[in-house]
Amino acid sequence: MGFDVFLTYAPEDSDMASLITRRLKALRFKVRFNKKGEQSVFDEKHTRDVINSATMLVIWSEHALTSDWVRAAASIGHASDMGLFHSVVDNALPYEPFHQTKPFDLKRFTSRRTVQDWYGTVEALGEHIDRTDLRTWMEIPKTDEDAKTDWLQAHPEAPLAIHAITQRDTQLGIAIAASKGNKATKVASASAIGKPKRAAPIALRSEQANLATETEKAVQKWLVPAVSIGALGLFIAGWAFRSKPLIAPPPAAGILCPVGEIPVCRAPADLSTSDPSGDNTEGL
Repeated sequence: MGFDVFLTYAPEDSDMASLITRRLKALRFKVRFNKKGEQSVFDEKHTRDVINSATMLVIWSEHALTSDWVRAAASIGHASDMGLFHSVVDNALPYEPFHQTKPFDLKRFTSRRTVQDWYGTVEALGEHIDRTDLRTWMEIPKTDEDAKTDWLQAHPEAPLAIHAITQRDTQLGIAIAASKGNKATKVASASAIGKPKRAAPIALRSEQANLATETEKAVQKWLVPAVSIGALGLFIAGWAFRSKPLIAPPPAAGILCPVGEIPVCRAPADLSTSDPSGDNTEGL
């Protein structure tokens, strides 16, 4: 069948119809609901939708009592073998022949308040399509994941359980696709890989700069003492090997030079050409 629930209501009650639809869809019911409100004429398309639905829920109100659309839809539902259920949202009561079944009282049902008859409505709709124990599911606290897991394991064929499995597989598939996508992104996107790759040289340059700074400090630490020691050594060496007065070498044999002066002497004359007088030296 096309729908689990065909929702019948007057356009003035669309807010309540929208709330009921959201709650039923959260329980994985397929709901036939027209968000724009029903037309004034119940046509063949609406008839087909009723026939293709397993159940019908009529929202009775003062507006619904005067709606031809609601009367037509409820009449087709009453004539068929579908499950026909009624609810009231104000003090209006269904008329013949719909008053034979006690309607569910949803007058105080809101988005923040769940009334007991709402549980009864869901159970009645669910049992007609072989869905049981829905009240237990609705009473589980939202934060009690263990209780939810136990319920889903106890009802593996329930639409809620099937949806949970599908959702889990989808999330797993997304996670796997994301993992593959990350690899592709690293190859395809330069911006994605640029930042990490640029970070390494920066860190390396920083480390090298620190190393150079430390080396410079070490050099400066030992350079001044080394220069001082070197200068001191040169001073000591200069003192040890300081210049001494120049002492002339002794004159050659036969050369007479005044004492205490650097001689500028001539070599002795050749005896073969010496003067007969025997004076072999020339005065300075």
